[in-house]
Amino acid sequence: MGYIVFSHLEIIINYSLNCNSKKVFNMIGSYILLRRITRFMILRLKNVLKNLDRIEEFFISVTLLFVTLLLFINVFTRYCFGYSIKWAEELTRYLLIWVTFIGSSVCVRKQKHVGIDVLLTKCPIGMRWIIKLIIAIIGLLFSIVLTVYGWEITSSVILSKQLSPAMMLPMYLVYISIPIGGFLMFIKYFQIILAYLKNVMQKEKENSVSSIDY
Repeated sequence: MGYIVFSHLEIIINYSLNCNSKKVFNMIGSYILLRRITRFMILRLKNVLKNLDRIEEFFISVTLLFVTLLLFINVFTRYCFGYSIKWAEELTRYLLIWVTFIGSSVCVRKQKHVGIDVLLTKCPIGMRWIIKLIIAIIGLLFSIVLTVYGWEITSSVILSKQLSPAMMLPMYLVYISIPIGGFLMFIKYFQIILAYLKNVMQKEKENSVSSIDY
């Protein structure tokens, strides 16, 4: 009788161990799959952001070249033939507005915006990243405000059906550059904040490893 009970207990224990091992293996497999999916999504997102940066720079380069040629042709025809393109100045003005807001995103990415670095240079080296992080957070909040209010202005212009005087162009095509530029700035500031935090975490890991080795 005791042998039978012991054999049943052994069977139950083995079954529970097999079930637990299966659960553990399933958890490990799902974790590995989740990590692979996360890495794949991160790589895809990085490629999308790189392509977005290229599109921004290409748009600015082509637009500035087109504006330069258009102004040159307009001035040439005005002084040589007494004829000027009526919509040239208007189109130039609107394209420069687009270049301004798209270029703001590029300046954020390259950190080329005008700034005063007196406070930054006076602070200790270990505290500078905190100031840079605060500046990036303020820029992130500003880009959110710019995107939200820019879209509200664009929506009101869409409802008003306002047209430009020379080309009869819908004016929302001009105003929509504000929320688009603000959203692109938001992406760049968010990337900067993540980069600062990543650098801080890496430094903390290096310090912890060096202290353990010591």
